[in-house]
Amino acid sequence: MELVKVCELTIYTAADVFAQGEPLYKEIIKHAQEVKLAGGTVIKCIEGFASKKRGMGRAKSAAFSSEANLPIVIKIIDARERIEKLLPYLDNIGEKHFLVTLHDIEVLKTKYIRDHIEELHRMYEEE
Repeated sequence: MELVKVCELTIYTAADVFAQGEPLYKEIIKHAQEVKLAGGTVIKCIEGFASKKRGMGRAKSAAFSSEANLPIVIKIIDARERIEKLLPYLDNIGEKHFLVTLHDIEVLKTKYIRDHIEELHRMYEEE
């Protein structure tokens, strides 16, 4: 069993946060792909709070209302030096506030990764 040190970038935003006319989370994922980060996940949350209440408390019916300002969390995991390529972009994008955190973490290097590491590296280099 082998653990590998990587970096987790987490972005806390909301459904009503836009950048360049698109939802912020879509723009961030698109840019992360352009700089060839390993992968990302967008999580649509059911409720949260910040300077203003987000989620169910603001929506008449969150299941049917496009007005709901539901929280969204974006997680991207890669080597810190690769994640840092995204930071200047994040520093200058968005029409509303969002929160960015970075954490050094350890991930399990699974059998799949061990068996396919060379192929995965080639995919990064070719793109």
